[in-house]
Amino acid sequence: MGRGATVTLLTGNTAEALSARYAEGLAGARVVNVYDWMSAPVLAKASART
Repeated sequence: MGRGATVTLLTGNTAEALSARYAEGLAGARVVNVYDWMSAPVLAKASART
């Protein structure tokens, strides 16, 4: 992972997820969060942006 990379995280709202988002941001990566409760159309839209 590094500058310009896109990272998709399938996580809940946890301290570990926040740490991962922060670390990737410091590395210069773009972070896309997806959650298991998201509907299929929303997940498709989020993955199309990556």
